[in-house]
Amino acid sequence: MFEWSNGGLSNNGEDIRLRNDNNNTIDYVDYDDGGLWPDADGDCPSMELIDASSNNDTSGAWAESDGYGSPGEVNSVSAVQGCTDLTASNYDSTALLDDGSCTYSAPSADFAYTIVSNQCGRATINFTNNSSGAANNNWSFTLLGETSNEFEPSLEVPSDISFDVNLEVSNGMGAADTSITVTVPPSTNTGTFVTFRFTPDCFGDELSWTLSNSANEVIASVGAGTYPITTGTPATVNYEFCLPDDCYTVDLADTYGDGFAGNGIGFTSGETCGFDGTYSFLDENNNVISEYLGAADFGLSSRALKQRNDCVLRKMLPELITT
Repeated sequence: MFEWSNGGLSNNGEDIRLRNDNNNTIDYVDYDDGGLWPDADGDCPSMELIDASSNNDTSGAWAESDGYGSPGEVNSVSAVQGCTDLTASNYDSTALLDDGSCTYSAPSADFAYTIVSNQCGRATINFTNNSSGAANNNWSFTLLGETSNEFEPSLEVPSDISFDVNLEVSNGMGAADTSITVTVPPSTNTGTFVTFRFTPDCFGDELSWTLSNSANEVIASVGAGTYPITTGTPATVNYEFCLPDDCYTVDLADTYGDGFAGNGIGFTSGETCGFDGTYSFLDENNNVISEYLGAADFGLSSRALKQRNDCVLRKMLPELITT
């Protein structure tokens, strides 16, 4: 037995190589204190090898010692052996080493679905996979002509529709499948999906906005401090709304008092902003149906857009004009 006498080992990890009399490497480990490696920096002063027959250059071969280590004695930890395959019928969550005992049974197929959104003629459906023992999941959505290999897919479909969903699961022992007819009712509200595309200036933390309908009811709003300050290109943020036929107003505010105006304004770091803010409304085909046309410097606040007097809307956001 050789006693280590050349100082301590790093808590942050390092290489340890054991050589024989002929200078040949007979054992090697490059340990670490992150990832899946045992945490031996705190109450436990050492890591111990679980099983001498395992590959000790992997984190799973080591464990925190009991007490204060066992130099010169049998290691204080030993491997719990068992089935470590999550898909096996006898998977053992306490096992550290796989002993080849895993057994598998044919899977069972089962799933459910939830309609999480249904508006403006469009529904979003989340599927919950309740199958057991499955290694592979194959979904097919009849009438829609779509398939998925995800464990729990999400699907966007038209409202007021029924279609069959089939889930086939399999593993090395066999396969099973089940089907459900999904019925999506008509939308609870009608209108048109509209994207509100907002791009702040470099001083986005000063900006806020409110979208209201003709009854002055707030549809959506974002407060000051939401958007970041940046010396680079401000990020554009898209918001999607299902808007019924109506007239809508956008109110803007800026806590500093210079509105969207950012282009040419300097930072204390010496850099200069090169962008004014803006926004636009887009239809479902990404066509611009309205955009900000006012001055970049609108001061502290501005009712930037208002509806025309006639406010004619036919399945589209009302035409808006600059105040």
